[in-house]
Amino acid sequence: MSYLVLARKWRPRTFDKMVGQEFISRTLKNAVQTDHVAHAFLFAGSRGVGKTSAARILAKCLNCDEGPKPEPCNECSSCMEIEEGRSLDVYEIDGASNTSVDDIRELRENIKYLPRPGKRRVYIIDEVHMLSKSAFNALLKTLEEPPEHVIFIFATTEAHKVPETIQSRCQRFDFRRIPRAKILERLQDMAKEEGYEIEERALSSVAKAADGSMRDAQSLLDQIISYCGTSVPDEAVAEILGIAGREYFYRISEAVLGQDPGACIEALDEVYRSGYDINQFYQDLVEHFRNLLMVRLLPDPSSVLDMADGEIEELKNQGEQAGPEDLRRLVSILLKAEEDILRSSLPRMGMEVTLIKMAHLGRLEPLDRILEKVAGLEGAGGSRPQAPRVPSPGPPAKKSRPRQTAAPSRSSDPRPPQEEDRRADAPEQTSPRRIPWNAPDAWQVFVDTVRSERAMTAALLEDVEQWEVTEKAVKVFCEDGTFLFDQFRSKETKALLSKSARDCFGEAQRFEVCKTKGLNDSKAKPQAKKEQVETAPPSAPSAVAEAEEDQAVKTALEVFHGTIKDVKLFGSESGENEETES
Repeated sequence: MSYLVLARKWRPRTFDKMVGQEFISRTLKNAVQTDHVAHAFLFAGSRGVGKTSAARILAKCLNCDEGPKPEPCNECSSCMEIEEGRSLDVYEIDGASNTSVDDIRELRENIKYLPRPGKRRVYIIDEVHMLSKSAFNALLKTLEEPPEHVIFIFATTEAHKVPETIQSRCQRFDFRRIPRAKILERLQDMAKEEGYEIEERALSSVAKAADGSMRDAQSLLDQIISYCGTSVPDEAVAEILGIAGREYFYRISEAVLGQDPGACIEALDEVYRSGYDINQFYQDLVEHFRNLLMVRLLPDPSSVLDMADGEIEELKNQGEQAGPEDLRRLVSILLKAEEDILRSSLPRMGMEVTLIKMAHLGRLEPLDRILEKVAGLEGAGGSRPQAPRVPSPGPPAKKSRPRQTAAPSRSSDPRPPQEEDRRADAPEQTSPRRIPWNAPDAWQVFVDTVRSERAMTAALLEDVEQWEVTEKAVKVFCEDGTFLFDQFRSKETKALLSKSARDCFGEAQRFEVCKTKGLNDSKAKPQAKKEQVETAPPSAPSAVAEAEEDQAVKTALEVFHGTIKDVKLFGSESGENEETES
């Protein structure tokens, strides 16, 4: 007798022997047992997952001499004929070869005949999506109302190509990819039954390469046995499958976690010289790091990892070298490198750059360890260490523009130049300083206190031409209806200024806004401004320097990131004096 390949020899003969399709097996068994078998079925799924095998088992269940029964006996003449493919009541049609409407017409002529030895006539059409549109249309009426003795079973790997009108007349069953662990278990049973000596790691590589297809796994195992004989080493499996051995993945992940880029390049060079496909190696390496991440995140990773228990333990031992967040970052780097590797004309170079980047990636400190260090510092020093305050760079200190008080005129300044320069060079006051209300610098301290709370409000105070500090209140004098008058009268601003007054001069202080029609020295100012316009050009350095020192101008420059291009001084008959910076 000629050799029978493993895929045919180990084809399941009952529903109980089907692997990975328990839901479908149970449904079909209950349908036969309760006599609720539909007249048309659509079995959809990827290759090698048991679609045709399930169709044959169902045909045997319906035509068994002892049936119909949920499991065929596989001993009667009807079951044997169906299994050997010589039954006159079960027709297996290749949809790829019989695509025309004439083939369907012939089928329609034959279905009217009753089954001769069996009970049901079963038509199994494989790859039904290959039928032409005319063939599908010719089948519609017959499929909707076939004779009572006829059952149609359609099998396809591309269900989306089957017209909706056909699918609506069938009971559809979607066959899933078989989990790798179940394929491995099945291969172990086959190897033991056939007398093959093959390690679990080698069988695991075969199950992985099968990609959910039991038939592909059996065919690969057949090929490996033909090459190696009954004793199969792990190296031979990797050589036949054209995949890098597992040791390469562990070597590279060990080098990456140990931040050794040189070892990464050496391992990749060995992979390249061994003739392995870099693209396939990249995909397997991504899966390897993903598996490392899973074993660090899940207490029982076997539910998401289709591999043997021994491999999971190896992954756990290596995964302890890095935290879950570090592994997630490594997987992200690999995924982002897909464009540079899979779609590049130089995949090896892209792979090398990616591994170097992964090896140089710094490790993140776990949060609980950081908290422990902070707690240790607090226990040792009593408080958390604070970084020294670094003053922000600012414009060089210049002489400030003189401001007018209630008694002296604006042009007079009781402070000597040396004292003023010392004030300009002194560091900025960072906390409120309480002083007597009649101190010489009472107004300036009040403005500085407001500036520590709100710089924009302090800039408004700098523009006030008349003010007065008394024992009970800080007063400013503004013309009614002006912008400054309205701003100081607002509830929020007045509350802020009153609080600053209390901080400076005591709890009895308050802030008041008083109306005025003009400045006290309005008669003297117009002439001074006219002389200044005549003697100082608009762009003179002294005018620019004076404008740079103005607090309102400083604030505007900081907010809008601007510079002073020109200064223009305007005088009017009313004595008003304004500076415009642009």
